[in-house]
Amino acid sequence: MERENYKQCSCSTTVNTCKIFLRSLITLNELILRLKEQERGSSRIVQQREESSLNKMRYDCFNKLVGQASSAILFSKLPPTTEATHQHYLRTFHQEQTWQGQCLNPSSWGWK
Repeated sequence: MERENYKQCSCSTTVNTCKIFLRSLITLNELILRLKEQERGSSRIVQQREESSLNKMRYDCFNKLVGQASSAILFSKLPPTTEATHQHYLRTFHQEQTWQGQCLNPSSWGWK
């Protein structure tokens, strides 16, 4: 039962994110606002409880790893930070829009 709920939530979150990316006339601020809403949903899916942000989830995962560590902690096992996730979404949105023929300024969407 839990596994089915996870798949359902994960799928609906992915679909909502895809719907955001398929909109061609969206502002940077609107995209960031919607992605923050998705972030809150994603952390709830992964942790199965209310979490305020990916950073909080990352901190909790780090503490769990420290408690289990018998050697060096691999930071690759931690989820990305909120800022890294937002930058990833901005670049992904820009790439999607480029594929759809929209010409957006790359530096406004996370590229340097």
